[in-house]
Amino acid sequence: MTLQAEVTATGYSGEPLVAQLVKLGHTPGLSSSNNPPSAATNAQCGQNLRQPPAWRRRRPADKVVSEQQKRAGSARSRGIPFQFKPDQAGLSFYRCKSRPRKDWIA
Repeated sequence: MTLQAEVTATGYSGEPLVAQLVKLGHTPGLSSSNNPPSAATNAQCGQNLRQPPAWRRRRPADKVVSEQQKRAGSARSRGIPFQFKPDQAGLSFYRCKSRPRKDWIA
């Protein structure tokens, strides 16, 4: 799969930039209920009655899928391509994080 991030770097002409494509952890869907399951459902599934609502549960950590470096203001400043193979089928959400390499905290 190829995704292209459009990055603008004002005031950083010629400086090296680092861009990371990050796969976001699973977020409960809109079909998730904020109400706790009924006692009957809990008994059948063996779940804890005090389970927090979906919006309060921790989601898996985000994962860096790809990282690219490029100079700000270079001829190919239209976008930064990321090529990768998804680790699972289905819908996934990604975020691109970019900043000057000197400001990057590993």
